[in-house]
Amino acid sequence: MEPSPISASLGAMGSLPRKLDELLATGHWALKGAVTDEIEQLAADLHTLHELLVKLLNAQDPPLAARYWMKEVRELSYDMVDCADQFVRADGRAKIRRAARRKTITRLKLSRLPERWRWRRWIADKVSEFRSRAQEATHRYWRYKLYDCASDPGNSGVGSPELPVVSLDTGDLVGIEGPVDELRRWLIDGEEELKVVSIFGVGGIGKTTLAQKLWGMLRGQFECRAFVRTARKPDMRGIIRSILSQVRQHQPPDPGEMPHLIRDLREYLRDKRYFIIIDDLWATSVWDVLSRAFPEGNCCSRIITTTETMEVAMACCGFCPKHIFKMESLSDDDSEKLLLQSSCLRGSTI
Repeated sequence: MEPSPISASLGAMGSLPRKLDELLATGHWALKGAVTDEIEQLAADLHTLHELLVKLLNAQDPPLAARYWMKEVRELSYDMVDCADQFVRADGRAKIRRAARRKTITRLKLSRLPERWRWRRWIADKVSEFRSRAQEATHRYWRYKLYDCASDPGNSGVGSPELPVVSLDTGDLVGIEGPVDELRRWLIDGEEELKVVSIFGVGGIGKTTLAQKLWGMLRGQFECRAFVRTARKPDMRGIIRSILSQVRQHQPPDPGEMPHLIRDLREYLRDKRYFIIIDDLWATSVWDVLSRAFPEGNCCSRIITTTETMEVAMACCGFCPKHIFKMESLSDDDSEKLLLQSSCLRGSTI
């Protein structure tokens, strides 16, 4: 795994969700089951923290409490990167040890069971610790009213990094120019009714990258906007609160239950032009709940969802196939172009 970029202002927050995705993609036995669900929830928590951190970075002369909070979040990101790297290094050493003693595998299978349990317990404890720290940091943001010193999103330009959009390198954009143009036409066609567009495709094909590109291009045209990411077992209350915190910048969400939060969000968005992106939807039941918070209206509001499941894409679009954009694999030419760019960025030759 290549090291993720780290900046002095964001720490490793911008790259952590991708790093977690890469860890899960390894399919390691210690990252399966309940641990997988917890890591996905942690990624969603980090998206929320990232958006709050970027808002404070745009503030003019933030107070001491805000500066301390930002330092705390950056330190959390560094600790998580260290933990992920420690896991990768330790797993590499374990593979070498297993290869060296493969001839005695039958006798060692049982003796390695305690080691496996320790590994899984260590990972689970670390993920739980990081989730607690991330959630506590989010709570402190609202408790200390740090949103009062965050920049006003209404004054931000389209290119300002106010919300959780991971920066895209040149390679990320290979092959999506056409899809970006097509979806952009879908979204700004002048239709007054709420339109939901779903980006459908297999994992890793570029759905999130495409959504992020559209977000950067279009968000400045909307009065209210929010970008959230879900998980296989999502924290529904946390998702609604995250959307509320983004569309209603200077009023923290009330600590109410789901029906109250949904009603609060729906009332706030009524008669407003809003743009919502919900990344990585896994179940129609999640959309059924979230959709109740979005009023129909006639203000040209738009929602983008991304999903790996056609059933979810159909549910999001009201079973209207023309509003589903199916991501295709890169063409041979684009694949070669991406390979060449990656090679140049690494300073190597093919």
